[in-house]
This record gives sequence, structure tokens and C-alpha cells, in this order.
Amino acid sequence: MGASGQGAKGGTRRRRFRMTTSTFTTGLLVLLLLYPATVGLVQISNGLSGPDSGQGFPDSCEGMDYKCARIAPEPHRSTGDSELRFNNTSVEQVLSTIDIWIAEQSRTIEVQRTIDESSVYAHFVVHTRWLNYADDLYIHIECNGDDAVAWIHSSSRFGVSDLGVNPIRIDELKSSLISVDHAGAPCS
Repeated sequence: MGASGQGAKGGTRRRRFRMTTSTFTTGLLVLLLLYPATVGLVQISNGLSGPDSGQGFPDSCEGMDYKCARIAPEPHRSTGDSELRFNNTSVEQVLSTIDIWIAEQSRTIEVQRTIDESSVYAHFVVHTRWLNYADDLYIHIECNGDDAVAWIHSSSRFGVSDLGVNPIRIDELKSSLISVDHAGAPCS
């Protein structure tokens, strides 16, 4: 072999990487510490980035093109419906179905609920799997004649995209609501 490190055939000798026990242990420790550190940073960010308290139902998904979905005025990334209408139904009947659906969702916390004589506003925080990112779910139900009308808005607080989670959440809640026969007590 010459001074240049080339063998007799003109190729270079390849050095094989040998993983020692200490290299493996160090790599494993880095991976084991990286996940909790990332989750910890996400939790700190979740606490610092919440919506203003008393904000109310959001007006639109403006500025959140790929991390928001809604069935409400100015629908976005959902079925295109501007409302869910339940004929001859009370606000309480629709709200009880939503409460059942919310109870079935793990990692969901109620932040605010405001009830007046003919409407309900509720805000929930849904934490995603793995990294526990906080998504906001807003519900508004009101009377419109004898019918109850519901609006739903789901949005992610972080990132550029929700990876389709919010439209799926909206669709699942809508499916739960329309699967129940609410009719019977006119809205008041």
C-alpha cells in the first residue's frame, strides 16, 4: 500500500465502524432523554400559547389554512356545512350527546362552558398522542326557532399542519351528533 492509503488495485481501504458498548449505551441514553425533553418543551409551549380566556367562538380559520377545520359560518376543511341543524330539538339534547362524545375522548379537558337561556358555548383542549400537542375544540349551540343549531371549530396551536387531525375530529363529532335521534322537545 502506498503513502496515499490506496491498495494495490488503486481503491481506498474502507474502515469499518465498530459500535462499542459505550457508544451504544450513549446513543440509547440520548434517545431515551430526547423524547421526555421534547414532551416537556411541548408542555411548556402548550401552557404559554393558549387562547385568550373568554375569547368566545372563533370567527374563522384565517391564517390557519392547514391546521383548522370548522362547521360554522365560513366553513373550512370539513363537509362545507355552515351549521348542524337538529329539527325540533333542544340545546340540552344536543349538548348531552356532545358530552357523551367528549367523555369517550381520552386526553380531553373542558376549559370553559357558558350556558344562558337559549345557547351554550364550550371550549375543550384535546391533547394529541405521542407529543401531547394541544388542540382547541370550540362548540356553540343555539336555538333557531324550534331547532337547535350547532357550530364546531377545531384548531391546532402549533406547527404548519395538523396532519388531518382536525377535519377527522370534526367529522367524528358530526357523525356522533347525527346518529342520535334528538327530536322531541322544541328548542327554547
